[in-house]
Amino acid sequence: MIRSHDDLIRVEVIENANIAGPVAADFSIINLPLEPVLAKESLTNVFNSPTIRHITLILNRHRRKDKVLAMTTLKTAIDVGFEYLDTVSIWYDKPSSCSNNGFLPVCEVGYLFYKGAAPDVGTTAWFGDGTSNATNMWAVTPQELEKRSATYYQKFAWEIPLLLLSMAQPLEHRRFIYNAELTETELDSLFRFCKNFNMSAQLYTTTEANGLSIIRSYNTDYAK
Repeated sequence: MIRSHDDLIRVEVIENANIAGPVAADFSIINLPLEPVLAKESLTNVFNSPTIRHITLILNRHRRKDKVLAMTTLKTAIDVGFEYLDTVSIWYDKPSSCSNNGFLPVCEVGYLFYKGAAPDVGTTAWFGDGTSNATNMWAVTPQELEKRSATYYQKFAWEIPLLLLSMAQPLEHRRFIYNAELTETELDSLFRFCKNFNMSAQLYTTTEANGLSIIRSYNTDYAK
């Protein structure tokens, strides 16, 4: 495990993040594996997070032709012990790529599961426009301190972890797991999020060189 100076960023170097061991965390954002065996391994490890309560947002960030296949492994979350909370549609300001084979992608579906006490969805009222909670349509836009002009399809956006953070109260560890690909610009956004909200992030990479690069980048600009 490679850690930043302030321990807000932790990077585990592992060939396949889906087989990483349990991590103490209050919530997680994961990309659902295509293979049933890896899906079971990944969700079992998330479920076994050494914490009383845990919320996980499961995404389906695969190529168009693989999305239906990934959905067949979703029931694994129930099989390993999670309770189903709800399904949300996450709507971004802009697409992150073009599409010649279907509709322009600006929205993705997320599946919310939990262990322990049921999340209090009322804690998300800050996000809803005059509603008692965030509703199942999460139209995410940049926060004031996020320093971004827009949110982009399937790219790290502060309001997603903030909604999960709200439902995960009271926090036990102030840590979340992010098991989805991050581009360099997304890393900067995640770093800023962790620093602003004093939240620790558990990340994964396949090479030590990349892990050291991630930590070095954070330490240089944020761990001061």
